[in-house]
Amino acid sequence: MFRRMMSAVLLVAFASSTVACHSYVLVRQPLEFIASQRPPEVIVTGSDGAKFSISGPQVFGDTVVGYVNGQYQEVKFNNVGQVRVRQNANGKTALLIIGGAAGVVGIAWFVSGLGAATQTGNVVTDCDDDPTQPGCY
Repeated sequence: MFRRMMSAVLLVAFASSTVACHSYVLVRQPLEFIASQRPPEVIVTGSDGAKFSISGPQVFGDTVVGYVNGQYQEVKFNNVGQVRVRQNANGKTALLIIGGAAGVVGIAWFVSGLGAATQTGNVVTDCDDDPTQPGCY
């Protein structure tokens, strides 16, 4: 039973770590960031408030180029209000893994019947207090 429980915990931890939580963070110096970090995608808020995603962004002078909805676009930086980029949220991912593992352990504990009262006929027996009673294993 312990091996099965540990396998389940490890499976949940692995699945959670491969999915990982992400958040979008505001980039303070977008042109320099895009040129140096070369993110796969950025979320741009235009000066008019419109939001759009640029895939494969590159910087040429004061222009960001890339693909918007599959179409090649050139966006002048003076038309850009904000730029956000997706980053791993390690704290959220850790909480997800810990919570998932705790949930699996809790379910396994509940299903295995550890510490559960057993009913023998009309008498409820608490096997934790006296494991030698009939019906206790």
